[in-house]
Amino acid sequence: MRLACIVGCVIALSVGVGGAAAAPGFFTGAVDAPEVLAGSGPALADLGLGGARMWVEWNPEHSEPDAAAIASVEAAAAALPPGARLLVSVGSSVSSPQDPSSRDRYCGYVRALLEAVPSVRDIGIWNEPNKTAAWRPQFAGTDPGDASVAPAAYVALLARCWDVLHAFRPDVNIVAPSTSPSGNNRPHAVSNISHSPLRFIEEMGAAYRLSGRTKRIFDTVGHNAYGRDAAERPWWFHTDQTWISQGDWSRLMSAYAGAFGGTAQPRPGRCDAVGCVWIWYTEAGFQTQPVPAKAGAYSGTETAVVVPDDAGGDSGPPYPADAPDRRAQIVDAIRLAACQPYVQAFFNYLVRDEEPLNRWQSGFLWADGTMKTSSFYARDAIAEAAAGDVDCAALKGGAPVPESVAPRASPSIRAQPGIATVRVSWAPSPDDDVLGYRVERAPRAGGPWTRLTSEPVRSPFVDATVVNGRTYRYSVVPVDTVGNVGARSGAACATPTGELERYFPSRAALQADDGRRVVVRARARGGKWRASFDASVRRPACARVPKRLTAVLDARSSTAGVLARLEARNPATGRWVAVGSRRLGPVDRLLAGGVPPSFARASAVVRLRVVATGPARFAAGLDLLRLDVR
Repeated sequence: MRLACIVGCVIALSVGVGGAAAAPGFFTGAVDAPEVLAGSGPALADLGLGGARMWVEWNPEHSEPDAAAIASVEAAAAALPPGARLLVSVGSSVSSPQDPSSRDRYCGYVRALLEAVPSVRDIGIWNEPNKTAAWRPQFAGTDPGDASVAPAAYVALLARCWDVLHAFRPDVNIVAPSTSPSGNNRPHAVSNISHSPLRFIEEMGAAYRLSGRTKRIFDTVGHNAYGRDAAERPWWFHTDQTWISQGDWSRLMSAYAGAFGGTAQPRPGRCDAVGCVWIWYTEAGFQTQPVPAKAGAYSGTETAVVVPDDAGGDSGPPYPADAPDRRAQIVDAIRLAACQPYVQAFFNYLVRDEEPLNRWQSGFLWADGTMKTSSFYARDAIAEAAAGDVDCAALKGGAPVPESVAPRASPSIRAQPGIATVRVSWAPSPDDDVLGYRVERAPRAGGPWTRLTSEPVRSPFVDATVVNGRTYRYSVVPVDTVGNVGARSGAACATPTGELERYFPSRAALQADDGRRVVVRARARGGKWRASFDASVRRPACARVPKRLTAVLDARSSTAGVLARLEARNPATGRWVAVGSRRLGPVDRLLAGGVPPSFARASAVVRLRVVATGPARFAAGLDLLRLDVR
């Protein structure tokens, strides 16, 4: 019996269930052989596909791909529409890496492939490693009590490849494990000895924890989300623990939360310094019965449950348990994927039907290369999903259950002014599901606030839309991976300046623009005549941190031979430090001295002093003009 369910309504999760919003950059792709992809460029563009997936066979004896393998990837990549992503899955049908030497050969092979075809950055490490057909052995033996060995061996391969590939290319996207939707968990089975996806993920997590690793092993979760047959609705929930399809999203999420929660490997919807982890449905499809006009393009006898290509779609609600046709299935699957939290891609298997009927007829095209009627409806759904226009509330199986917990605010923010720029940086929110931050700016305390970024960004952010001399206030707002918006952080202010900024004394009557002058008269001290004057210059609270600080003084004395010494007070020690000196006379002299920038960084107030000494009684006229800050 099939059980229909709104996504997430049966399982009570210990992790937050995301809102009904597509992951950033959601796209629909197709899976096929490289030669099919290479010859299907017009069809891929017509469908509006944002990606494709292909398979490269690894020779266990090789650490580099041969020319034929490289050419197949290049041809497939060249056929894709502009901007589309090519996921290259690499594996072997004869041998899986079981020791350090074979893991090195495999990971070196994948690295060489990336180097040979730099347009590719999405790499699938194997496919369906939870099944004997793809990865052997699954268990240590064939007795019911024999230990599971495939998950730990696969984790060891992922760890080695993550290190090798990210060292070579930091932006590589490792997609894993692309689990089969089913498995029997029976080492003594007559055939198809396999792990269920839930058990495989659980034991991957156990092996990862046991290894003590402090880095990731994958960047994107891959899962093959087939239903039991072509008529099973995409949103159907399976009570059987051995099957995980698209409608079992909540159990897939729960499995990754249990396996990797609290470790250095983020689970779907969570982020770290590398980025956020998304889910790609790396394979799914609905086998179609050829229409009579296309029967001649096929051979053999059908062995699976199939549905018509287009029988008019659904007329409900209510909706019957079995879908009426592929038209309904493919449209519903794409729309559901676009609404499921953290899901970023849906790959249909195939581009073109295979000719033998005992194989797969789930493509967008008939075996003769012409478009199926259902694919015209799929094309509309693909465009709708890519644009983020799917009405998730109107999904036939119900909308995914939203997560309404907003992320917490950033605990601190800093705005550093520059020349016609302000560099804004902030500490991350305490929550690990933050996709990025909106940067907001206001001309004064309390707003009004204007958003500067159309998409969430990571720290730091440089605002180059400022005017020198104006003061700006900045704040950041966290946005999580399902679109929940958190609270605004505290504000930080900055005043961008030109190359030179000038600050005048705040505790003196000296001004450069009004002609006033302070006259100090010498007094006899220890056989010398001495006069002094001090002033404070306060840097504005939003001023940029100085790289060079110069005190500029304009002075004269009534007699020749007077030595004027310019000093600055070290705020850390309280001591006065000489920064410049000059002999004065009846004519104005300019005296400039370099003040250590650390004095200004340590205190908003810069203390300056002029000490003049001479052999006889004198009077000095002083203009302490300014601090020059660069």
